[in-house]
Amino acid sequence: DSLLAQLSINEFWIGQIKIDFFMNYYFSRFFGSKIMGLLYLVILVYLLWTKKNILLKHSNKLILFLLIIINSYFLPVLYGFVRMPILTDRYIIFVLIPILILISVLIFNLDNKKTKNIILTILILSTLTNNYIEIFARKNTKPEFKKSISFIKNSNYSNLMLADSIDLNNMLISNYIKLINSKNHQLSFYDQLDNSSLKGVWVMCYLPITEFSCIKPLRLNNNFVKKNDKNFDLVKLEFYENVNSF
Repeated sequence: DSLLAQLSINEFWIGQIKIDFFMNYYFSRFFGSKIMGLLYLVILVYLLWTKKNILLKHSNKLILFLLIIINSYFLPVLYGFVRMPILTDRYIIFVLIPILILISVLIFNLDNKKTKNIILTILILSTLTNNYIEIFARKNTKPEFKKSISFIKNSNYSNLMLADSIDLNNMLISNYIKLINSKNHQLSFYDQLDNSSLKGVWVMCYLPITEFSCIKPLRLNNNFVKKNDKNFDLVKLEFYENVNSF
């Protein structure tokens, strides 16, 4: 029943993959940076090509890990083109296990000892360096909903509504904002804005679902004019003032 319910969904928050996906395959997300992702991807492809004779042996169980990786990408991509996009990094994070197993096993099956040591040295030093950077100099990549709500709370107006997006996305974000707000009742949250006497309202744009733009919601009439904006990580706030309320 759960599977049928999922298949019946006609809209989803994930966007269609772009051409640059096929140059990365989310390796930059899996391994911490674009450089590390490219490094691991190149090494994996090199090892698969160099030791393809081992993989093609009928009795070799390593082919199972390769098939897991291929199908984990191919089936969601196919479903995305046939019905709707469903592929994102968090849903296939499990491919890290077969990726690391294949890299580890194939490295130690290299015949050239010098090549083996060079690859191991590159992987160890780059991974340690990347981990150091992630721990001590990591840039925030999470949407700063709480910071944006705190900013609205400290402004002159505590009214909030979400930017236009597909209904499912707005429902998910709306529920999350209401959950945060329910703990301290900081804001007056509006799904629809029917109060023409309202002096001003903040519009919140969660940029990944608004195509990284922030456009005036259709639910705001022409009396509301943009006066201010504020940027946070993956979240943008725009303040609209009701010019007829003064």
